[in-house]
Amino acid sequence: MQVQQQILKRLNKLEKEMGKIRDAVVDRKVSDSRAEKEISQFLLRRKRGGKQLVSALDVYAELHLPFDQINAILEKLKSKGLKEVD
Repeated sequence: MQVQQQILKRLNKLEKEMGKIRDAVVDRKVSDSRAEKEISQFLLRRKRGGKQLVSALDVYAELHLPFDQINAILEKLKSKGLKEVD
């Protein structure tokens, strides 16, 4: 039981810290064409770095663009044949 309490305490602390981080991060507002360029450059950097698969969360963590914009652009890139996106 003590182990469960320690885990719950750590989980609560992590949730509080994530809330602080989430509140501190503000989505940037850029045009779709600019966002597509930034995302494409990000994907190229990751590919050169040996990453074979990239998620929308990876893109968000790096670029701080709105999720709906990221998802729309990743879907567009996938439809063009990009395979490295999850």
